[in-house]
Amino acid sequence: MFKTIKFKLTFSFLLTVFSCIAATGIFSTIFFKNQYIGNLEEKLIEHGKIIEIALERTPPESYENEIDRIADGMGGDEKIRITLIRDNGVVLADSESNPENMDNHLNRPEIKDAVEYGRGSAWRTSATVGEKFLYVARKIKNNNGGYFFIRVAAPAEYIATTTRHIVITVFAAALVTLILSFIVSLSITSRFTTPVSRLKETSERIASGDLSARSRVSGADEFGQLGSSLDAMAENIQKGVEDISQKRSEVENILGSMLDGLIVLDREKRIVLINDAVCRIFNIEKRDCTGEPLVNVIRHKKINEEVGRVRD
Repeated sequence: MFKTIKFKLTFSFLLTVFSCIAATGIFSTIFFKNQYIGNLEEKLIEHGKIIEIALERTPPESYENEIDRIADGMGGDEKIRITLIRDNGVVLADSESNPENMDNHLNRPEIKDAVEYGRGSAWRTSATVGEKFLYVARKIKNNNGGYFFIRVAAPAEYIATTTRHIVITVFAAALVTLILSFIVSLSITSRFTTPVSRLKETSERIASGDLSARSRVSGADEFGQLGSSLDAMAENIQKGVEDISQKRSEVENILGSMLDGLIVLDREKRIVLINDAVCRIFNIEKRDCTGEPLVNVIRHKKINEEVGRVRD
């Protein structure tokens, strides 16, 4: 099975398709993951803008209650975490933890970037809650001419779950594609291997002596031309054999009607042809004579001596 042309063609086709699907799947997974994270980062930025607008109407002493309310309203499946940070790094409010128990955040990567560029993001483990988050921070000016930071974060667990869904979707699509490719490859390879099998079977039948075998493979392609040539060759051989058999029958009929005995020998004194008259004279079976040495069939000293003299 593994040595057949059909298997080799199917295996080569599937290997090529699998390689393409694997490469596409890897790049697609990376692309969609990065796209999702980028979209999530933009979404967190939008959340930050909404929080900024909401805090404009909120007195500072109510910040913590307000961000808790906002976090509950916008969290959903993502479980958004919101943190307000002073320009000196002191945490004003946090939707997940008590600000009094939180370290100074001025050295956090996303805060550093926000100080320098107005916005920053980081993918890291929280020192406060011990979980990994995607952080996005924005630098916001206050009414006193100073500034503070709004930081919004989404847990890595949610991102990982969504990423797994992306990977599963891509894998399922790749699997379906591979199955369809297998079906298509069988159909395509059958178009090539079926005529090859018929040509092989026909040639084996001809080689075994069945000159009536025909491949019946036709068409304008190479397989059709090969099938026509093979069938024509078989027909010519069959006609040639039939002509030889007919002529042999005619010779045997002529020899059979002769009253005199006739023996035809080859160079090794083996019987090539013998007529019925010889068989009757020496009381031998005709079918046992062809190909046998004369001396083994005709045990007549005078005849054998004459044949030997003529041969020499």
